Amino acid sequence: PGGGSLPVWPRPPSPLGHSGASQGRAMSSLAAARADNFYQPPGWDPSRESRNAHQARGKAAWQAHPLRERAKRLESEGVLVVRFEVPFPVQCLACGERVAKGVRFNADKCQAGQYLSTKIWAFRFKCPRCKAALEMRTDPRAGDFACGEGLRRKAEAYSAEDAGVERLDAEDVRARRRTDPMYALEHAEASRRRAEVAEDGDARLRERQERWATGRDFELSGRMRKELRERKRADRLARQER
Repeated sequence: PGGGSLPVWPRPPSPLGHSGASQGRAMSSLAAARADNFYQPPGWDPSRESRNAHQARGKAAWQAHPLRERAKRLESEGVLVVRFEVPFPVQCLACGERVAKGVRFNADKCQAGQYLSTKIWAFRFKCPRCKAALEMRTDPRAGDFACGEGLRRKAEAYSAEDAGVERLDAEDVRARRRTDPMYALEHAEASRRRAEVAEDGDARLRERQERWATGRDFELSGRMRKELRERKRADRLARQER
């Protein structure tokens, strides 16, 4: 009361048993404790069984697996349901449906054999159109996948014209043109035409770049998106009228 300093009382110990304030905040709630992997079920002895096995006691064996329902047939049939992505374009032999590269399926994964010491895995899924059984397998010898039951690999071949690139002559053709003047003269006209086409393409690209390099990128991009939306709307109305 006489203007002296107030007494400083010691801080009581944390009820959680931690010394630092940050550790106390980490264990402040059950959700945070489980997120930090600190939660231990009552009656669980880590030296005897895993946490999943303890929580699945008295239930089915697959409920102790981390993938739960996806591992229902793992012990009985050796099948695990996984998310499989098609590695290359394939075609169904039953209905002709084409499946593009990167399409994903819920597939049954199981061991289909062995190459030396490497396991061969089979992935079985259904056709999205006719629901026929399809299968793909790993090929350790080739370092690739192989088509199994109901599938064939879709071969895609593109010419240089379709890809929009210039086709280069083979090495033997280039060597003959260097050593044979008559052969080089016969192909000079074709080379000149290819050079003119390439030059015209370069000129068009430079013109387009100069036209777009105006500092109004946002305005031009908005105009392009607006034109695209109007075109899609017109196509949709045309399909509805038919």
